[in-house]
Amino acid sequence: MISHVSFAQNEGFYEIKDPIVDTSLTLQPSLYNETLYIKTKNYVIFLQGRNQVKLKADMKSFRIPYPNYEGAFALDKKGIYYKGRLIKTDTTGFKIISSLYTTNYGEEREVIWKTKHKLFRNNIEIEGDFDLETFTAAGASSQNSYFKDKNCIYYDFKKIEGLDMASVSTPIQINAIYDKNYVYIDGKIGLYKGDTLRSVNAVLMKTSKEVLTLEFPKVIPFMDAASIKPLSLFYSMDKNFVYYYQAKTPVLPADFKNVKVWGNSMGAFLTDGIRIFSGVELYGSDYDAETFGVLPDKPFVYDKNGIYWFKLNEKEHKRVKTKIPFSYDQNFTLENLSYNSKSRFLICKNEAFDPSAQKVFKNLTAAQLDRAAKNNLDFKQVNGELTEAVVFDYMLYKANNKIYCNDKETSADAAAFERISNFYKDKNHLYYYDRDFYQREKLLTIKGIDAQTVTNFHGFLADKDYIYNKKYRLIKSKDAVLLDSFAGYRPGCGMDTTPISDYFLFKNSEGYWLVLLSDTAKIKYLGNNLSKGLGFKLNNEFIDTDSYIHNTYSLEEKPEYPGGSEKLEKFVQKKFKAPKDEGEKLKGKVYLTFVIEKNGELTNIKILRDYGYGSGKEAIRVMKLMPKWKPAKDKGKLVRCLYTYTMRIGF
Repeated sequence: MISHVSFAQNEGFYEIKDPIVDTSLTLQPSLYNETLYIKTKNYVIFLQGRNQVKLKADMKSFRIPYPNYEGAFALDKKGIYYKGRLIKTDTTGFKIISSLYTTNYGEEREVIWKTKHKLFRNNIEIEGDFDLETFTAAGASSQNSYFKDKNCIYYDFKKIEGLDMASVSTPIQINAIYDKNYVYIDGKIGLYKGDTLRSVNAVLMKTSKEVLTLEFPKVIPFMDAASIKPLSLFYSMDKNFVYYYQAKTPVLPADFKNVKVWGNSMGAFLTDGIRIFSGVELYGSDYDAETFGVLPDKPFVYDKNGIYWFKLNEKEHKRVKTKIPFSYDQNFTLENLSYNSKSRFLICKNEAFDPSAQKVFKNLTAAQLDRAAKNNLDFKQVNGELTEAVVFDYMLYKANNKIYCNDKETSADAAAFERISNFYKDKNHLYYYDRDFYQREKLLTIKGIDAQTVTNFHGFLADKDYIYNKKYRLIKSKDAVLLDSFAGYRPGCGMDTTPISDYFLFKNSEGYWLVLLSDTAKIKYLGNNLSKGLGFKLNNEFIDTDSYIHNTYSLEEKPEYPGGSEKLEKFVQKKFKAPKDEGEKLKGKVYLTFVIEKNGELTNIKILRDYGYGSGKEAIRVMKLMPKWKPAKDKGKLVRCLYTYTMRIGF
């Protein structure tokens, strides 16, 4: 949890400090859409903003799962609670699959989740012949509606017929997916000007007459649709040129027969048998082009003369090609190579190259090679000798029964040394491994925490006395429970230097506590009743459900502007007086929330973010001019709901 440490007296240790007691501390209004389950001794209260519901939960089995999208879920033996609503279902195999941005209702998101036997969108069960054991998101889960199981690919939970499962890609853009034959848009074979869209590679598609970019489609006029074919994910070729994305490379048609392509963690590479390119740029003239190659998924290239990696030249801020000094001989082949992904060692026969130490270790034993092949071996050079090591962090390791930091022996007890959360401990001390701006490592002793009893407490540290965060002592640890957390301040731009903050709600033997963490730590004692100090009052009984404000996407019948979304946009564009700068109208977006009452009136209009020049004030004026909306319904009854809307001006 420590990111910025200030030292008390010297660089060898720092001392734990007391937090700031702030009796004025409250949750900020921007947090009122967060959800929270508060478990007391006899009941559970569900909070969403200022709304509260007392749940008839089973107290013995009630629990909060992890991970938990926006705190929306809780479980007990009765079933699963989604935003305070009980869904009576078996909880076995509960898993959140994805959260999707909806297209019809502003910036809100839908949560897709499952149990062993059922699939849900928010609180609504999705019917279908799915293999739920293997059912998961396909691609970027927060940006598309594609899913898959072992048998099929689905769009909006409907099977895509005819798709080739063996060659299907993950989506590149929000509504597109492709296989070796076609590009599918919104789950159907795509069309452009009435012509079928076929896939080329990860960045291009084509019709019978034109080649287009796959993401944000536009026609590329100089590409020949009849002859274009894929070479790799990013390289392609037609009768005239070889392309990287949509850029022409210098490769000539006379050399097409010699073209080879590769890709690894260093980028995409191409050779025409004479030159080597990375993307479209020449990659160096001192490789042997005929034997050049790339080690897949590894940061190394090779030719007949050796294997190369790229060392960072800090003075010139560029990477310099360096030949790895293996003992190359006439029997050297690529089959001699293996890669230890844990230590990042490249192993050739009985030698290992360590990029961190920039050194080749020679004459490894058969036992060492066996462990290296299993990613279970690291080496460090201690006092000039190759030594097997257990690496805890970049330059923090154990070797010869001693703990070393930055290749220097420390006083830490190696026999008891272990990691705990983002810290380390032995039988006597707690340590923090610090690396400064210049990559200089230190093992700092922490004073003020009991090393013998310290444990990981939800990412915090806790010993027999207190809970700690960063360099601060927070609250007493006896009977401590972390009830929930809330996002605090987030910088609006790169120039904003206000520190990031988060709120935490704790309960211990003394009562409830509100904690604010940023570059400092502030705490407030709330007593044994949460009605003091959260910024709103908690009811101890069921609230009047007629006054409850629902979330739009959890409703059975959603609210609607009269005439639909197109009429809404026309109204806004007609009524909104766009701000001007030097006589020109400015365009931008205004993000709002408001409550739609049971009679369709709009109340509690709030600006989340605007684009300046009075655009927020103007947006509120326009919202107040709107006619009544069609109100929301739930279980056949009219209900109040919170609506999120993005007002787009000038687009």
